Amino acid sequence: MWEVDTIKDKDHQQWLLMRHRLWPESELEELAQEIKAIAKQPDTQPVFVVRNSQQEVIGFLEASLRDYVDGCKSSPVPFIEGIYVKPNHRHQGVGKALVETMITWAKNQGFIEIASDTTFENTLSQTVHQHLGFEAIERIIIWRKSI
Repeated sequence: MWEVDTIKDKDHQQWLLMRHRLWPESELEELAQEIKAIAKQPDTQPVFVVRNSQQEVIGFLEASLRDYVDGCKSSPVPFIEGIYVKPNHRHQGVGKALVETMITWAKNQGFIEIASDTTFENTLSQTVHQHLGFEAIERIIIWRKSI
């Protein structure tokens, strides 16, 4: 069995390792610095974790408040910045429980919607978002040119 909770200091090392699995292109030191910054702002950057019966963190959800999100009707908007569930715990409702916990948090704060994003190539994430009840608002390609 497992339980959802807010992040605790004792969870930071496990959280760091899972963040690196979610964002492998980032250096561990960079991710650790981000953790320090996020941990200082639990009211505007909440982090929810799922712990199993051995108190091992098996998943997390990082949220923030964004002033503007395309397609949303309110501001600020609680935004899922990252969500990760360890592979051997997927398809057991862990991700859904994390999102539901964030929704409860957002409602308790008076928000009327939450948002998230994913990349075009991450079809797994798109499927998960659809199963969790999200609706696709926009599909964009951001262009850049060196000058």
